Amino acid sequence: TYVDRFREAEAVHLRTLAMRRELLGPDHLAVSSSLHNLAATYLNMQRWADAEVLYRDALRISEVHYGPGHGDNASTQSQLAYVIGRQGRAAEARALHEDAETTARRALDATHPVLAGILMRRGEMLVAMDRPAEALPLLREATAMFRARFGPGHRSVIRGEFRIATGEARLARRTEAESLLQQFDARCASADEGAEACRDALQDTHDRLQPHAYVRLGGSIGTPRREGPRG
Repeated sequence: TYVDRFREAEAVHLRTLAMRRELLGPDHLAVSSSLHNLAATYLNMQRWADAEVLYRDALRISEVHYGPGHGDNASTQSQLAYVIGRQGRAAEARALHEDAETTARRALDATHPVLAGILMRRGEMLVAMDRPAEALPLLREATAMFRARFGPGHRSVIRGEFRIATGEARLARRTEAESLLQQFDARCASADEGAEACRDALQDTHDRLQPHAYVRLGGSIGTPRREGPRG
C-alpha cells in the first residue's frame, strides 16, 4: 500500500540523513539533499508540519552555500511556502512565494524549470486552498514554460494540464474541464508520450484531487472527492 511504501521510504531517508550529518556535518549540501528527500516523503504523507521543519533547515543550508538571491534558495523557499500554506497560514505562505518568485525571475531565464516549478507550486497550493481563480493563471504560465522547455509529453506538462483541469472544475466550468480531461486522457493513452509520465504526474499531486470525479461522476464542485492520505 501507499502507506507502507512511504513509511519504508521515511525510514530509509531518516537513516541516510543521520549518516550524512554525522559524516559530513550539518551544513553539507548532501545533508540538504537528504532533507529534501525526506520532506518530499512527508508531503506525500500530508505531514505538512514535519516537512516544514525540514525545508527550513534545507533553506538555511542553501543560504550558507549560495548566499542571497540564488535560484536554489528560491526553489526551497517556495517549497517551504507550499507546506506553510497547506497548514492554513495563507499570508505567510503568500509572502514567501512572492519573494521566491521575485528572486527566481531575477536570477534565472524566463523559461527556467526552477521558476516554472515555483509558479506551479504556488498554483497547486491555491487550488488546495480552494482559490482556483488565483491559481489558474499561475498554473497556465508554469505549464507553458515547461512545454517550451521540455515539449508536450514531459511529466511536468502533464501534471500542469491535470491541475488546470482541476482548477476549471473547481470553478464549475464543466465544459472547459471536460475538454482538458479529454486531452489529458488522450495523452496518457499515447504510447509515445507515455502512461508512465501520467502516472508520475498524478502521484505527484499531494492532495489527490480528482477532477474526473467532479466532471464525469457528478460530484459536487465545491466539495471535492478525496482519497485518504497516501501514507
